[in-house]
Amino acid sequence: MKNNKEKNRVFNQGVLANGFTASKSEMNELKANMLKASNAIPDKMKIQYKLNALVFEMEEYLKNDSAEEVIAVGSFLQECIKVLNVKNKDLAEYLGMEAPNLSAVINGKRKLNIELADILGQIFNSDGKLWLDVQIKNDWIRYTHSKPKAKKKYTLEQLIKH
Repeated sequence: MKNNKEKNRVFNQGVLANGFTASKSEMNELKANMLKASNAIPDKMKIQYKLNALVFEMEEYLKNDSAEEVIAVGSFLQECIKVLNVKNKDLAEYLGMEAPNLSAVINGKRKLNIELADILGQIFNSDGKLWLDVQIKNDWIRYTHSKPKAKKKYTLEQLIKH
């Protein structure tokens, strides 16, 4: 999805602004404690954390008005599927879809409809509108980058004179 530089920019804002110093043994103890705490988290909760992070990434993508790069809805969906460790075919069956139709959504060859967006929102504990908003943003970016320069401009004044 996003490159590492972009991800680091998002997730490192304000972290350790005053610096951090620790001895090697203190760092090893911290790592061991973090690993122990991480292993104590139930798998279901780890999955939910990862899905929440993807929802956050989608929200951040929408907030970025200067985004020129399109991140397809299908890319986010594919990442969610990876987190769940399910096969596309199994998700398609669960959704009552043909596997090729789901693959077409994932690959950007088919758009989400409102019903599928709602279902994805339910499954991934997000708002279905979020999925549609990503798709609409992408459509707008593509449109603004592809429209011809000589295209007629429409204004209210022209309409009134008409």
